[in-house]
Amino acid sequence: PFNTIKVTITEQKPSILWKSGNSLSIITENGRGFVGEPNDELKSNLPTVEDLSNLPVKEGDKVVSQEFIVFVNDANKLLSQNGVAISTMQVEETTTELTVITKDGYKIRFDTTRPFSEQLSDLNAVLDSLKKQGKKITQYIDLRINGKVFYR
Repeated sequence: PFNTIKVTITEQKPSILWKSGNSLSIITENGRGFVGEPNDELKSNLPTVEDLSNLPVKEGDKVVSQEFIVFVNDANKLLSQNGVAISTMQVEETTTELTVITKDGYKIRFDTTRPFSEQLSDLNAVLDSLKKQGKKITQYIDLRINGKVFYR
């Protein structure tokens, strides 16, 4: 009998950039880390999430869930389409929460375990209501609790 080796190659598409401390890693669409400096094209086209807990990313490690990747990409695309300019996206202690710091200087806190679309409609309702009242968000909008919005 012959000795054989079977090799399966699965192409991984870069989906987000992960900033941890001073290093920037590529995270693939299935949530795995890829160590290596992203090129300028990736830096300008992929959303960057800053990990405030500064955990190191090792090659091939499962860093985040696929659902988290989808959530970040939805947030990146749909917030700007809805007139919210993103300055930074951050994860503090857990990837079940995402904090977006806007270019207007306030934070939006999301629950990444619930659909982004629901939280976006809550966000738009609050922003529209405040605009009609002539008020602005100065510190934060918290959308993490289903059916409730907190803001200051």
